[in-house]
Amino acid sequence: MKIGQTPDPNPGITPPAKRPGPETEAAAQAKAAAVRTPAAAPGTSVSMSTLGKTLEATRRADAGDIDQAKVDEVKAAIADGSYQIDPEAIADKMLANAQEMLQPKGRTTGH
Repeated sequence: MKIGQTPDPNPGITPPAKRPGPETEAAAQAKAAAVRTPAAAPGTSVSMSTLGKTLEATRRADAGDIDQAKVDEVKAAIADGSYQIDPEAIADKMLANAQEMLQPKGRTTGH
């Protein structure tokens, strides 16, 4: 207790919650509905930044690089259990990728 404060006459007791009347409940429901579905102002314009347009164009261009026939072939092989994994090839590619990432920029490997 702080100096100058009056003690709480009923410590640990919380007053009962007030029950909303029909008008208050309807208003609360309308308010909640308005929060969930905000009304769009007529004539509101939306624009996409240049970066957003560039990212969207890049995403669409990258989608064309997928060989869907190969994807379907791999899916079928996985589904029927005939897909073979070559752990040595995976390890070799991971090491090569790590070496490439660790090389200073502008320096090429000339083994």
